Amino acid sequence: MVLSVAVLGILGTSNSVAQQMGGGMRQTVAMSIAQARIDSLSSISCSGLSAVSSGTSTKRGIKEAWTVTDGVNIKTIAVVLTIPKRVNPVTITTMIPCKD
Repeated sequence: MVLSVAVLGILGTSNSVAQQMGGGMRQTVAMSIAQARIDSLSSISCSGLSAVSSGTSTKRGIKEAWTVTDGVNIKTIAVVLTIPKRVNPVTITTMIPCKD
């Protein structure tokens, strides 16, 4: 009986660890998607970014929405990621100085 309780405890713990690892993997993929979007938008000149004001995409089950906002000599890029099994979306924001 003691052995049964111990085995059930181990199984419960392993399930919890597996779920946490899966969540970590989804967040890692989401951050890679956000970084790729920011890199691609950063490679466009500021005058070219004016034409790209927003967009959406879904990759590997992760929904991505981005916006580009004008500022004084800067462009602000915001990427919002909706990750499966996560309650709140994640927002990544960066600013790009404009020299052109």
